[in-house]
Amino acid sequence: ALIAVVGLLAWSCSDDNIVAVYNPDNVTAQTLGDVTGTTLTPDGEPIVINFSGVDFGLDVPASYTLYVAKAGTNFDPQQKVPATIDAEKGTITIKQPDLNTALLNLGAAADQDFEAEFKLVANALTDKNVPVASTTTTSATKTATFKAYEATLLDKDVYEIVYVQGSYAGWNFDNCQYLYNYSKDGHTYSGVGDLSDKGAEGIKETG
Repeated sequence: ALIAVVGLLAWSCSDDNIVAVYNPDNVTAQTLGDVTGTTLTPDGEPIVINFSGVDFGLDVPASYTLYVAKAGTNFDPQQKVPATIDAEKGTITIKQPDLNTALLNLGAAADQDFEAEFKLVANALTDKNVPVASTTTTSATKTATFKAYEATLLDKDVYEIVYVQGSYAGWNFDNCQYLYNYSKDGHTYSGVGDLSDKGAEGIKETG
């Protein structure tokens, strides 16, 4: 009956005789702290937001993703905010240029007030560190007003990317080329790359 109600996922615990069952009724959602608006600058101090972690009712790891949208749009569209999310410290650290890019993508005009809403999304992870979609939990939203600055947006600023890693780049992310999610569906990435004479040595794609 429980499986029929919850529809469910299970994780093996350290004791092979125990199976932990995920029940959404036992989840305590993460909470996002207040966001302080500011006038963004290319060299401004990182923005730090506090949060408390999700409790899935199970001893499983969690992943977190921060999203921003124009206030009043119900997060349609929304932008994923590149951030360093430290669950142990309960902090989210955002570089001002990264938030500026996200706001420009949402239609913010330079030097004008832009009211933004933020939400923190959590997912339980499998033992392969893959987020489980059916465990998605969303925090309450927080609103703050920012002023963006004018900046040139490259394709990698507009579309999500994966890195094309390989010996052609010296296995260095700073030298990598990208594939782009032009359809913005989060699944299909494409692009044209030049692997020089080292294509036969193989490539890897990574987030």
